[in-house]
Amino acid sequence: MRHTIATQRLTLLAPTAEELRAASRKPKSLPHVMGKRTPLNDDPRYYRNKGVIYAAKARQLDALPEEWLLCTAWMLCLDGVLIGECGYKGVPRNGEIEVGYALRSTYSGHGYMSEAVEALCRHIFYNDSRITAIVARTKRRNIKSQNVLRRCGFMQNEPWRWYTHWKLLRSKVFN
Repeated sequence: MRHTIATQRLTLLAPTAEELRAASRKPKSLPHVMGKRTPLNDDPRYYRNKGVIYAAKARQLDALPEEWLLCTAWMLCLDGVLIGECGYKGVPRNGEIEVGYALRSTYSGHGYMSEAVEALCRHIFYNDSRITAIVARTKRRNIKSQNVLRRCGFMQNEPWRWYTHWKLLRSKVFN
């Protein structure tokens, strides 16, 4: 059975370790392996570094099967098409975990990533009591990504070098 998170417009799908391993060798194959489609105007830049990321996620799932919720990559599915992904970077440290995300450029500007990140954050806070905060970092010039985090309730921390750091507290989500 595939793990899913449903939002108003999207379904977030969790690939298995086997699917991630297959995609690590050929990242463009992940939609097909999961029984989904890619967008008609697929951007090859979207796949940059995806093989390395998928391989790392598969290794994490193999090493920490009980942490599957944190170790998998959640694929954003819109009407049977995989349009992006989001997930956590490892396991919690001091109650905090980092979220990351990527969206195919064709789907930018429609609120899909805000919808997915908000659902993923609520899901992890609801399902893992160890998590007290979710953190993120964006490049200072990545205004679109910063807007995603603002819409999801993240608070901006002090910038550091080329990045801006963000934090969402459990108490802000479940007050």
